[in-house]
Amino acid sequence: MKSLMSVNFKFMDVSPKELVGYISNSKYTEGVEICVDTYSDREMKYLDNLVFELNRCNLILQVHGNIELDLDKQISFIKILENYSDILGYPIVFTLHSIYDEDINVSLNKTYNYISS
Repeated sequence: MKSLMSVNFKFMDVSPKELVGYISNSKYTEGVEICVDTYSDREMKYLDNLVFELNRCNLILQVHGNIELDLDKQISFIKILENYSDILGYPIVFTLHSIYDEDINVSLNKTYNYISS
């Protein structure tokens, strides 16, 4: 079984081409899960370049989202991911964790309302 390498802003000093090279040379890794700050032009550009490199090497992209984003910003980001999905030729797994609150019922209600909208 192969795995995905999970990366965040700490890896963004390594170029997407170099990162994909590391993944391609691993016999245990078949892609990357990335978390980006959707308000950061630098991180969004990194993701854009990473998609190109992943596509070139036929590797998998998975995205770790942020459920605390404003709903309009979240929808905008999902539309970007849909474009990337078209480029890559497969659906991108998009992970959103539930909204955290000390009270489980509040967490459930907030998460349900967010996902429903």
